[in-house]
Amino acid sequence: MKRIGFILILVLCFPFLGKSQIYEMSIPPNDTSTYEYADFKIWIDDSIDTLKGVYWFIHGLNGDSRGIVNELNFQATVSNNQFALMGAHLNNMHMSSGVGDAVLNFIDSISVMANRPEISNIPFFINGYSWGGQFGYHFTKWFPEKVLALISQKGGYHDTTTSNIAIDVPMLFFIGENDFQYRIDNLTNIFLNHRPLGAKWVLAIEKNAVHDQITDQQFLNTYFNEMASIRLNSNSDFYQPIILNNLPDSITWLGHYDSLAIDSRVCYSLNIDSSSWLVNRKIANLWRSFNSQQVLVEHNLDINEDCQTDTNDILFMVDVLLEKETNCLFLDYNQDFIIDIFDLFHFIKQI
Repeated sequence: MKRIGFILILVLCFPFLGKSQIYEMSIPPNDTSTYEYADFKIWIDDSIDTLKGVYWFIHGLNGDSRGIVNELNFQATVSNNQFALMGAHLNNMHMSSGVGDAVLNFIDSISVMANRPEISNIPFFINGYSWGGQFGYHFTKWFPEKVLALISQKGGYHDTTTSNIAIDVPMLFFIGENDFQYRIDNLTNIFLNHRPLGAKWVLAIEKNAVHDQITDQQFLNTYFNEMASIRLNSNSDFYQPIILNNLPDSITWLGHYDSLAIDSRVCYSLNIDSSSWLVNRKIANLWRSFNSQQVLVEHNLDINEDCQTDTNDILFMVDVLLEKETNCLFLDYNQDFIIDIFDLFHFIKQI
């Protein structure tokens, strides 16, 4: 990837909370660039020996997301995955303007300044709201190898050109049920046009919602956590160019965005080409819960995923209870937020 321009302005670099650093820098346009400004800020937890990625939040039109680096909840979320936290103030979402190269110049400069050589190699997880989601989508199409996954919230001007090179990058698109129709159409059509090509993309609809940010932190954070876990190779040398794991369709779940039916791919009986690509059962249940605005509860009774519901599922659930699995909240059939014998009784009654 060709990188254009020079680093001209270092705004500040200072310690934060004693155990972290915040770096801020502006990358001005050069003679061949057409963007007006590209200002960045990044937070790095000093206790992390080797960073594995950068969580980048991008705000809406004319917004400035650099303040995200001071938000403690975001810091905790990204640190748990050994990620840095980044915000930006940008005015152009088209990579032809040179703004994409400005991003890479910033990252390379911070890598040197912070004495973190891995920063030049690690991928982005991008979460963009409105205009920010559009920027993230265009950046991903421009440099898909650099993006671990993308969340795009309710934008209306995503490039509608078919993008074969980006279909393997997992993406989660949000639309608001009561948002302007052009935004709904833009994201829905991109989703439907790329799913038949095998795009690993999800379409989620926020009921009774207009053009505001998604507040379901459980869904957002779990999607980030799952993608960081699955897309990164634990054996990677983060001081060399990173090759992200390509996710096979065989492991996934699918969800139908009208009926909200979900199932493992091997058992799924509806139209795959128009269904959301859900990386695992956990994400599938969160997706269904978000779209239906219901309490998270298991919808599919085929617990052991063998395409039938029988006594083997009961035995599987007994194993879950004996092992006290804490990540199986979707099996909370009686919705008391505890997995126990009463959920087993409830399950047996249903089958």
